[in-house]
Amino acid sequence: MGNIIMSHQKLKELVKKKLEQTGVLEEHAEIVAEVLVHADLRGVHSHVRFKWVLIFEQEIRVQEI
Repeated sequence: MGNIIMSHQKLKELVKKKLEQTGVLEEHAEIVAEVLVHADLRGVHSHVRFKWVLIFEQEIRVQEI
């Protein structure tokens, strides 16, 4: 899979949505999504990138991002 470019806001929305779909409360999903995206913007990619690939695999295939 090549690079995917999207706004930080779109990425945050996708992370929040997937967390909520797994049962995370909306308020908590918002906080976690904010922290993960903020870390990525600061260059702290580590294990989060791999998790994002798994989380967004289906959305990336069917959505035009």
